Amino acid sequence: MIAKAAVISHGANAVRYATEKDKAEIIKLNLLPYDIPLESIWQRMVIHQKKFEAKLSRHRPLQNNAIRIEVSPARNESEGWTHAGWERLANDFVQEFDRINMSSRAGRESAARTNLGDSQYVVALHRDSRSGIAHLHIVANRVDMEGRVNDAHFIYERAMETARRINIQRGWLTAEERSEQNRQQIADNCLDVLRQMSKFDWEEYVQLLGRKGYVVDLKRDSKDIVRGYTVGKGNSVRDAT
Repeated sequence: MIAKAAVISHGANAVRYATEKDKAEIIKLNLLPYDIPLESIWQRMVIHQKKFEAKLSRHRPLQNNAIRIEVSPARNESEGWTHAGWERLANDFVQEFDRINMSSRAGRESAARTNLGDSQYVVALHRDSRSGIAHLHIVANRVDMEGRVNDAHFIYERAMETARRINIQRGWLTAEERSEQNRQQIADNCLDVLRQMSKFDWEEYVQLLGRKGYVVDLKRDSKDIVRGYTVGKGNSVRDAT
């Protein structure tokens, strides 16, 4: 499983994308009523922020007022999951995300921990239109229920560390292990294609790898001579220069 996170200023667009894209499935509404229209989710979050506007604007306005997170297990890790399985993953992710202490790295105590568990957020399930691989979108209010701001320092790293911990807890491959596995698979497939060729030809090589689902990017010099190439499938890319 991999994950990424960011603080954003366009919460309305993020919620709309998470909840309305194609056949998005709502997995969880945290501290939000389930009987409200989807388009009202972000409005509820803004209304909550308005309650603490004086406090939040004491130093400067809170512009990046939402947190966007994507959680992507591998196909084999989530195969056969029901709604309940995805909700468990969302709950585990948020709980672990809140446990990570970034105060030492950020050099400030306010970066110790987030409090998403006591913040409004929506979790939606998306499925890739081509591969069918499923992943979660989480959009959270930057302001928790007590009016405290969820810290954003090193939030991308916080998400990656959360994914690493959950991978270990569940016996899944870490991002590093999966990346190495993918690189090795690409290398094996490249060698397999080469063994099929009676003589080497770039056009045939690219075509045969394409049949295996790979995209090959040839690196040519000013004389149109191939000096290297990359082979990729999804998020896996191998530099064969």
